[in-house]
Amino acid sequence: MIHNSGIKSFIALGLMMSQLDNASKGENPFDEESLRQQVKLKDSLIEDSQRRRYGQNKFYYGDNFVWARNKKNADRKARNAGYLL
Repeated sequence: MIHNSGIKSFIALGLMMSQLDNASKGENPFDEESLRQQVKLKDSLIEDSQRRRYGQNKFYYGDNFVWARNKKNADRKARNAGYLL
């Protein structure tokens, strides 16, 4: 199991490697759009790890998903969000 600080270091290493890969392809690794996408990816990975640490799982309903502790709560949240009829 990787601790929170380990996850952040792992994500930072991955971002640096992707920037180097883009630079070797002739792309600008520091353009605004790619940085924005990388920050969004990093935030989503940190959120996923934090939610899993609190015992929540991702339940998918078509293209949408909800975070819940069990299937019963997930169904209730999906119904309230309009994912289930």
